[in-house]
Amino acid sequence: MSLYFIAILPPEALSNRIKKLKLELAENYQARRALKLPAHITLQIPFRMSKTREEKLHKILRDFAENQEPFEIKTAGFGRFSRKVLFIAIAENPEMVQLHQKLQKSLDKNLRLKENEKGNNFHPHFTLATRDLSIKNFEPAWKELKDRGFKASFTAESLVLFKHNGKTWDCFGEFFFNKPSTTTSN
Repeated sequence: MSLYFIAILPPEALSNRIKKLKLELAENYQARRALKLPAHITLQIPFRMSKTREEKLHKILRDFAENQEPFEIKTAGFGRFSRKVLFIAIAENPEMVQLHQKLQKSLDKNLRLKENEKGNNFHPHFTLATRDLSIKNFEPAWKELKDRGFKASFTAESLVLFKHNGKTWDCFGEFFFNKPSTTTSN
């Protein structure tokens, strides 16, 4: 059984800005775990599936993505989950919530995920520091981040499937949303 998850990736320039913040937190507060993955917004938490079903999964995601429209995502400063996670918050976004709900229904219908593999609690964000941020370092790191501004926006145009190779997560497919057609009148 292999391990997978599904996410939205920001464009390279924004990804680089986020990586700089992760590196700063790693250097100043020994929080390196978040550096193991590129900046992403998780749409489907990690789930296990047989490698023999990968082709089916790719088809499900390709068909799903083709029926979605690109949409804008904006950041909304920094946030935290208890004393464990620091993140860049995502501004309220009904389109992303709807995308997540539709994806969950599609995966549940087509893959029958286990209950603990379903991403029912959706809180979109870019993780900056996670489980290896010590309790001792959490408050100073949060104090340094919380009042800083961080503004960015981008257009989400695809879903990315990640697969764990035993040590790290690899991009295992990108599935593009349907581009709205533009018509010109004479």
